[in-house]
Amino acid sequence: MMSIFYLIVFVAILIIIYVYFYIIKIKFTHLGIMEGNIGLYKQQISELKRDYSLGYINSDEFKNINDELSRRILNFKSSNSNEETIENKNFVLLYKLLIPLILIFAFLMYGINGRPNMPDFSLSSRINDEIPNIYWQLTLEDINKKIIGNPVDLEFHLVKANILTTLGKTQESIKIWEKVLELSGEDTEASHLLSYGEALVSQNIEKKSEYLISEKALEIFQKSSSLAPANSEVGGLSKYYLSVAALEQGNLDKAHSLWEEIKQAAPEETAWKESVLLNISKLQEKYSLNENRQILSMVDRLEKRLLENKSNSINDWKKLGRASLVLKQFQRAERSYRRAVELNNEDIEAIEGLAEARLYQNKKNTVVDKVTLNLFKKILSINQNHPLALWVISEDEVANGNKFKAIILLQKLIANLPQDSDEYILVLKRIEELQN
Repeated sequence: MMSIFYLIVFVAILIIIYVYFYIIKIKFTHLGIMEGNIGLYKQQISELKRDYSLGYINSDEFKNINDELSRRILNFKSSNSNEETIENKNFVLLYKLLIPLILIFAFLMYGINGRPNMPDFSLSSRINDEIPNIYWQLTLEDINKKIIGNPVDLEFHLVKANILTTLGKTQESIKIWEKVLELSGEDTEASHLLSYGEALVSQNIEKKSEYLISEKALEIFQKSSSLAPANSEVGGLSKYYLSVAALEQGNLDKAHSLWEEIKQAAPEETAWKESVLLNISKLQEKYSLNENRQILSMVDRLEKRLLENKSNSINDWKKLGRASLVLKQFQRAERSYRRAVELNNEDIEAIEGLAEARLYQNKKNTVVDKVTLNLFKKILSINQNHPLALWVISEDEVANGNKFKAIILLQKLIANLPQDSDEYILVLKRIEELQN
């Protein structure tokens, strides 16, 4: 759009310059005083010649009068020629050259520089209809000065946090949002909590974290949801983020329940409701929730039958565990596989399932608990090339300061992985990190 605008303005300037030069070259049709006098003298000379030819005047009178008229004509032309010469020189310099150059120069300077200290910015910075970043940067500089003068002013910190968020400076905005919550104390508004939580989500997106909703963000969204009514934008968005957290935890029922609350409470024909419903539909597609709900119903019936019959079928309990893992219902998966292990503590599939279910519930970036670790050690004693067991135990060796043992385990793991796989690259990088 801006390139078209540039083209239109440039063409307009060319047209103006063309019209300008065309106008100044036009010969005016009306006579001035000088032209009238010269014409009159010429007419008198013509009449004089006619009278002389008719014999009305003699040759001496004709010569005297003709010389006088000719002298007057020459005087007029001489004075006019001098004036025109001076005027034309100034005209060419001032009008024909200087004014068009000023127009072009002014346009170029505005296009390049604009007026950075005003909301009227350069054309080069106007990529679209959005406010240019320079506006936010100038406002941020002004706000920083005000904060220096009044470091406990809540409104100044709110403005700064929102500007940093707009500029995509997530890490800086998080620090300011934390300052906002500190200054607000018990009077913190739900909208401020929501904005802080969204900044934490943006941080996880930038870091490409496994989960969008961290424990800290979850706590923040729970607070904002409790403070804001469900039919408000803040309340609806808070519940939406809580539903995302529920999905990441494998709690499909809770996510679905939160979505129903949003749909029922949100006012009709509001922009934020349409946006949230669109995101919900994307989540349903991503997690195959319609299909998963059918599976969930089948799994519920299976669990109910096994419990009512006090089943001792290890295969049925393993089946329930597998389905629960698919649905990311890790607690139920753990219960199911534990029952299978109780029925046969040497069943490798049951032990693997129990270890995985417990591992998925382990908090990220924390040490694996001893019970889960012992399960993986038992798996490795049965299958020395088990990929997940090799990885988990190698990380435990690193935590205990045994890098050499960890490298040996990882080398065994990488030997059984395809070289073009993502897992191979991941393990290779980990080995290189430990060797350096």
